[in-house]
Amino acid sequence: MGRQGEGKTIERRAFWNSHRDGLVDLFVGLLLALSALVRPDHMWWVWNSSGLVLVLGGPYFKRRITEPRVGLFVPCEVTRNRDLLRIGCLAPAGLVVEAALIGLLVGMKAGRFTVLEPWFPLLVGGALAALLAALAGLLRLNRFLAYSALVLAAFLLARLTETPARLWAVGASCAITLCGLFLLVTFLSRYPPQENMDG
Repeated sequence: MGRQGEGKTIERRAFWNSHRDGLVDLFVGLLLALSALVRPDHMWWVWNSSGLVLVLGGPYFKRRITEPRVGLFVPCEVTRNRDLLRIGCLAPAGLVVEAALIGLLVGMKAGRFTVLEPWFPLLVGGALAALLAALAGLLRLNRFLAYSALVLAAFLLARLTETPARLWAVGASCAITLCGLFLLVTFLSRYPPQENMDG
């Protein structure tokens, strides 16, 4: 039990170090900003393209920025299997929510569901907040729960004050982006590149 507990502590420390770079935070802030700036019927292209960028570009930036400073984080088999199970559950759920929002938008443009039209931005904000909460669980980063609450609060305030949701979303995205920049600058100053990671 002692060795197992020590192994978990080492893995947890390596995991936290690998996520102190703020890269995911920057990605989320920029994604939220793009979502706020584009037209609602173009938002799905932003979300799907951004997901592809995260999958393909994320490892590249980790190799260029994170690994030369804190090394490569390789989770144990149990952690990998658990994360794969979470992704396997979250990905279909996300697609269902996205399809439902697209269907609702198309219906509103056709003159149906008019009663829901004032609430549509809040539904989108709820979807974004749920995505951030899911990321918090997947990445085991509590700060993404704070981001989720911030985004939901922004869209709620937009609805309550009857002001454009875009303005509130841009404000929330700026706050998240600034947090990401702070984390990145702190990470770069605290962990200089190592000449020989194996040494």
